[in-house]
Amino acid sequence: MLNQIVLVGKIDSIEVSEKDDGFKFLNLVLRVDRPYKNKNGEYEIDYIGCFVSGNISNATLEYCKKDDIVGIKGRVQNRKCDDATLEIKYLLEVVVDKITVLSSTGK
Repeated sequence: MLNQIVLVGKIDSIEVSEKDDGFKFLNLVLRVDRPYKNKNGEYEIDYIGCFVSGNISNATLEYCKKDDIVGIKGRVQNRKCDDATLEIKYLLEVVVDKITVLSSTGK
């Protein structure tokens, strides 16, 4: 079986998080335009959550910023989480194995 995904899009946001044991990771949101227009003649956008950890997270913080166009290779993961209403929900996210800056905004 194969679980692999490749995405190209703009970074919408990067958020640094840390667990109690000191493990740092990033929650990155990637904006990906759909390749077709809707009935109103507009391109719709998907916002895809990505989980970045380890050395990749350090490099991402150093070289990537909002609105940079990046290529991401990784796998899809389903994670169970509780929200404020204590209802269990499932979150689908991309666990990043590799990120490549394709175009930088230069800011």
